Amino acid sequence: HKMYIGVRTYNQQRAAFPTTQGVISQNRVRPVEQVVQKRDGGAALKALKKRQTTTMQIGSVTKTMKVVASSKFPGASAKSEQCSPFLESMQFGGFSSIFEKLCENEKEDKEILTFVIYTDKGLCGPCNNAITRMLEKEDLSNQKIIIWGEKGVGAWEGKSGAASVLKSCHPHPRNPLAFNEVAAAVEEIHSVDYEYDMIRIIYNKMEGMMSSDIYELHIPSKKALLEDEEALALLSPYEIESVAGDELLQSWYDYLLCGALNYVHYHNQAVELFQRRNSMESASKNAEEVGKKLGILYNKARQAAITTELGEIV
Repeated sequence: HKMYIGVRTYNQQRAAFPTTQGVISQNRVRPVEQVVQKRDGGAALKALKKRQTTTMQIGSVTKTMKVVASSKFPGASAKSEQCSPFLESMQFGGFSSIFEKLCENEKEDKEILTFVIYTDKGLCGPCNNAITRMLEKEDLSNQKIIIWGEKGVGAWEGKSGAASVLKSCHPHPRNPLAFNEVAAAVEEIHSVDYEYDMIRIIYNKMEGMMSSDIYELHIPSKKALLEDEEALALLSPYEIESVAGDELLQSWYDYLLCGALNYVHYHNQAVELFQRRNSMESASKNAEEVGKKLGILYNKARQAAITTELGEIV
């Protein structure tokens, strides 16, 4: 697995993924009624039948994609629940009160490093757009942003808050997330030239099995924890020979961030499949409705042609 670090420009992204706008503009799709008016007899019927067949084939493809997403969703949802204890045991096991004290008190006066989890999968635009719109409405003067995902880079190009983006992390788009990718992202968090008081991770998470929403994780900075005597006291029973409390806290903190990124990634992955399933279900219904309308229009045109031929014979 390879981790790519650095914000790509919009032109570089467009070069990597060419648009199809030019192809569409050269062969614009015309309404069915316009095709019928410009063609007579068998030519119009053939055009209608061809369009109806194409629409039904698209509906079959979208139904297949919906079935695939539906079959993968339970496994992704179960995996997100299985990885939860690795974060919750560290975040809530005695540290919940410390986290709340260091993160929530006078939050507006803190310098915040915001880590935004985007999805690179197709048909998940609503998830990404909702996060971007939420951040655009906020005051980012005391925040710096790290983007997770290729599509998140394009979402911030040209935005008013683009100056707040420090860098982006790009995990492998096809292979499952590996721990070394998460560790590389944590190293980038530690290497940023920005003094922050807390880390804010924004991601999508399922609410039950039929809806999703935007969630946040708030984690104090390593410096804030090292300066807190209560946090050092919690780890003192686990100290071993030749390892001081501050060194143990630093190692624990690195693993905490890795567990947090792993946690939000798998919850976000479940939302990806949920959104894809919903998108394909809507596309299938639309294709079915359009196919029925084309069928009715084809039958009317065919009946009109038959009536005309019969009238000429008589």
